[in-house]
Amino acid sequence: MWEGKRPSDDLNFYSLVSLVQCGMWLQEDLEKYLARHGLSYGRFSILLAILESEGKRLSGGEVARAVGVGKATVSKLVAKLLEEGLVELGPGSGDAREKSYRLSAAGRRSLGRVVP
Repeated sequence: MWEGKRPSDDLNFYSLVSLVQCGMWLQEDLEKYLARHGLSYGRFSILLAILESEGKRLSGGEVARAVGVGKATVSKLVAKLLEEGLVELGPGSGDAREKSYRLSAAGRRSLGRVVP
């Protein structure tokens, strides 16, 4: 595969590893920053997705697609956001099984503190 070379001799490989490491450091720093505001990255991502969809009904499945996680994960994270009063149930689609979400006033204030 590397024809007698080590993977670290390949500049492309080394660059990729460095890029991945930088991403891990950035994610760690972001998690620390969000924790100071009482949020995890997952809950923050959901708040942003809901903010971006203002004016439209956003279902749990749509939130899951927007943040790149499964519906079960979104369900747990949204339950926490509802409990904290950062998210409210929005108007339904008529299907009792499908809920939609919107930011509460507290959710807007929370995002305002995190995102200057």
